[in-house]
Amino acid sequence: MSECRRGGCREKIAIVANVLDTKYYLGGTFLSMYLGRAMSRLGADVKLLSLNDFIYNDNGKYDLIITTDYTFDPVRVNSKTVFWSIDDPECLYSAKSGYNTFFTHSEGSISLHEKIGRKNVKYLPFAYDSSIFYPMNLNKTYDIVYVGNGIESKSYDIILTPAMELAEKRGLRFAIFGTYWNKRNNIKFRKYLRNPIPPDEVRRVYNSAKIVLNMHRETQRITKNSFIMRDFEARACKSFVLSDSFEGCEYFNAVVSESPEETIKLLDYYLRNDEGRNAQANREYEVIKNETYDKRAEQVYKEVIK
Repeated sequence: MSECRRGGCREKIAIVANVLDTKYYLGGTFLSMYLGRAMSRLGADVKLLSLNDFIYNDNGKYDLIITTDYTFDPVRVNSKTVFWSIDDPECLYSAKSGYNTFFTHSEGSISLHEKIGRKNVKYLPFAYDSSIFYPMNLNKTYDIVYVGNGIESKSYDIILTPAMELAEKRGLRFAIFGTYWNKRNNIKFRKYLRNPIPPDEVRRVYNSAKIVLNMHRETQRITKNSFIMRDFEARACKSFVLSDSFEGCEYFNAVVSESPEETIKLLDYYLRNDEGRNAQANREYEVIKNETYDKRAEQVYKEVIK
């Protein structure tokens, strides 16, 4: 048990997100909420704020300000500041300069940030909120699902296109949940698109699917340990995850595909093999079961607050 858990962590902390309205389904919004709850459990006095509220409506004095918002300007405040970069290496240049500590979810991006002059850059991977993402004993009402936004740089040709084609050929129960599915390279998937859903519904979808598809941005696939939120959250539900190949995938013992043909072969095998699919999902769950935001909050405390 850390000093913080014994009551030593009474720092006043502001966590600033671009927006707090969950209808926008932004990763930074949910991440800020998860980290805020975890820091509160450590004993910190946490206030969660949108950027507009922080600028225009808040007069609080804080020991520490943590943000994921790229437009936040740390030189305009008189508190210790932390930035958590959550889109590396694709958004490498987006954050402003002047933070006391700069966290990145991408281990391979540390040296990239240092090359452009950032100081005190540290690796802080994503995790999962164990109060939201956990296994449930639900009927499998989907064969294949993908939950995520339609960002253009993802590996659609390797993962999603062959999955859709297999679903159409065999009449499989296939669904996509998310926003921004109106891009040139992803509009063909819209006929399978459902409404975006909040995290507690994401949990139910993960638990109701035989296979959860996983895609990374192209730059994340080739950059060491650039794990995304889905890497942890889907596995926390003991879901079977079929992913594109990415640097660091061996950490999860992940089932990955490097081609459309391999995707179809893996889907065919695991849709027919319940025992093998469940065994693999259990193995990957064991890898990440302790990777919670409570653990990340402990790291923030040790490396920033101390």
